[in-house]
Amino acid sequence: DRPHPTPPKPNGPSQWGGAATEKQINAIFAIGRSKGYEADDLKVLVGEKVGKSVMQLTSREASKLIDDLKAA
Repeated sequence: DRPHPTPPKPNGPSQWGGAATEKQINAIFAIGRSKGYEADDLKVLVGEKVGKSVMQLTSREASKLIDDLKAA
């Protein structure tokens, strides 16, 4: 039996599935403020959209939320 080769690593940031970065969290609040949201409103919005607090977001969830806020 030959050993199986290790699967290739995905391209992109290594923390894509990990915790949201400080930069992403700051972006969520900055974009939200530019759209007229207060910090507390954003926390509620994140809870409704994702079911968790801003600090619990994964990098992927934060990225999607940033895109959604920009499009709003």
